[in-house]
Amino acid sequence: MKLKLSIILCTYNRCESLKDTLASILEQNCDGSFDYELLVVDNNSCDQTKATVLSFMDKFQGRLRYVFEARQGKSYALNTALQKVKGDIIVFTDDDCCPHPEWLKRICNKFCKDAHLDGVLGRAIWDDDGKGMYEEMYAEKSSFKGSGLNMSFRRKVLEDIGPFDIYLGTGTIGCSGEDTDLLYRAKALKKNIVLDGDIIVIHKHRTTFKIKSKMIYRDCKGRIIFWWKHVIQNKDIFALKNIYWTILGAFKDLFKAVKNKKDVSLKISQFIGTCVGLFKGAYIWSVHVPIKKHFLRKKICYSVLCYHRVNNELTPNNFIISIENFEKQMQYLDEQCCVIAIDSVQDFLDHPDSYIYSGKPVVVITFDDGYRDNFLNAYPVLEKLNLPATIFLVTGMIETDKAFERYQDLPTPDMMNWDEARLMSKNRVNFGAHTVSHPHLYKMNSTAQKNEIEKSFIDIKIHLDKSMSDTPFAYPYGGYTQETVSILEKLGTKHGFTVNPGENQRNDSRLELKRTEVFGTDSLENFKKKIGAL
Repeated sequence: MKLKLSIILCTYNRCESLKDTLASILEQNCDGSFDYELLVVDNNSCDQTKATVLSFMDKFQGRLRYVFEARQGKSYALNTALQKVKGDIIVFTDDDCCPHPEWLKRICNKFCKDAHLDGVLGRAIWDDDGKGMYEEMYAEKSSFKGSGLNMSFRRKVLEDIGPFDIYLGTGTIGCSGEDTDLLYRAKALKKNIVLDGDIIVIHKHRTTFKIKSKMIYRDCKGRIIFWWKHVIQNKDIFALKNIYWTILGAFKDLFKAVKNKKDVSLKISQFIGTCVGLFKGAYIWSVHVPIKKHFLRKKICYSVLCYHRVNNELTPNNFIISIENFEKQMQYLDEQCCVIAIDSVQDFLDHPDSYIYSGKPVVVITFDDGYRDNFLNAYPVLEKLNLPATIFLVTGMIETDKAFERYQDLPTPDMMNWDEARLMSKNRVNFGAHTVSHPHLYKMNSTAQKNEIEKSFIDIKIHLDKSMSDTPFAYPYGGYTQETVSILEKLGTKHGFTVNPGENQRNDSRLELKRTEVFGTDSLENFKKKIGAL
């Protein structure tokens, strides 16, 4: 199977340099050993960015996608892109960089040769005048190497590290450093990330002395702000030492520049940026961020949608929705909501400000029972839009022709098989347990309940290689008792879902979460009301 690479390129009001970047990616040497997609995120540009991207669409032959992100800040744009990319390897560069023709091929080879490799940091070279006068990027000379101009990670690694911090990056209060922060968190998690000087991009940003001076001021300020984050939030002594070393280094550089009468203006910019970052960073992480988090967390909530069947052959009712209506609803969620996976819920609740929270409704998509039309009809829509979902399986009915009571007057439900479930599990579809035979649990004694629940977890572990703690559970018919909840607690289950409608708050019981059922007779307006969009 070919390795799939996803390139993330965020841009803001740089349509001219963007043309060169797109052209250089178009010239990549693809030898057939890998495939790639390119996601360009327009971060609220007011120039001809969209027209520029659209002019390249035909040339990329379906590999290029355009996404608009109105929230100003590069981290917002990056996090939006991470929710939409489909590749095994996520590659980052900038809208003023031109990758070497072998860039993607070398990245691909690096990951293919080492299955334990988590990430690769490439080399960025300055091109001051476009005539080959190259200079090594000054940040690469520091003790903390690597930048967002040229870095690549396995998708799973980025999920482990977490999203980009929305208080860091161009267009934010932190002004830069979102990539450095990501790399520092990766280092703390002991991820296997290597440097490779043969993976090259040419950076064509610094064209005048004024721009160079402004950039040095911004980056030095941003570096101190980044270190302050880890000092204040994590009591990180190494970060505190780096603040000291950075200030001392800026003072020494300024002293040498004055003594030698060389680059004095640039060293002044460096020193001022460092000093401003010292005070601004302390304010951001001690005052600004805690206040925003306090008020933001008070209104954090999310909706969980519950579907059953997606089918054009059966008449729409409370359990059956047409393919057309399902696609319209998913399109709406993709454009107007933040769709997250069940295993991201806790991270969202703990870190809503640095996650994907935007004031839009936050939604989780689920299906009950495990019908084959979920695979045939729903899955292609989810895959096309790259939306995560969870299917709760009645494990004793998978690969059988057993019929539920409510379908006895209809053709056999035709349940999916385990091979289909395994295929979907590779593409953002999670699987949960829904008992073995779909009984009314509240009518059963404790032993019978435990057997039904535990056996369904064991089936999923055998066929899908998932632990009980990573497998969510949905109560059949939404019915349960406190004894049922106790059984799930003892099994280590993190999430249990009812069919009681409404939004879930951050302090709700994790084993009695609400789910709103979507009916085949719901209009789009009714659907919007159910997710709190109206």
